Amino acid sequence: MRLQTSYAALLDDVEAVAKRSAPFELPGLVVADVGGFVALREVAPCPALHALSDACVKGLDEHRAAASEAELARRRAGGRLDPEQEAMLVRWGYPYVLGTWFFHMTLTRRLEVGQRGEAMAAAGRHFAGVLGPRRVGAVTVFTQAGDEVPFLAAERVALAG
Repeated sequence: MRLQTSYAALLDDVEAVAKRSAPFELPGLVVADVGGFVALREVAPCPALHALSDACVKGLDEHRAAASEAELARRRAGGRLDPEQEAMLVRWGYPYVLGTWFFHMTLTRRLEVGQRGEAMAAAGRHFAGVLGPRRVGAVTVFTQAGDEVPFLAAERVALAG
């Protein structure tokens, strides 16, 4: 998100969200095909994770710069947004938030059907030892100096609700 306010104000609101959010157990993960991308997904829905995600979207939105017309057009280009996703895009700047969001960690670019099986098997082998449940006890604020620069972890704020 491009910052619309100050970093200090953002951090204050991250801390406020964290104070209202209790630590929780995240279910184990599984390697999955998510729309042609290989990704890690929860083995079962996690209401506490969804609540934290929703709290971040709602509680931090004032810090987000509005999506540019080019960004909105890029999100709409595939013609795949349903009416709820379009409404989320207009309101929140991204079509997959709140009720349209689901947890995933994308591992690949979109792959052809014939490439997915091998990539999923390789990812399964690579992540085999770390797919179990884990405790979520903090949120991390990342920064990015530019579009082509890696994200950097800047702050870790403990959940304290």
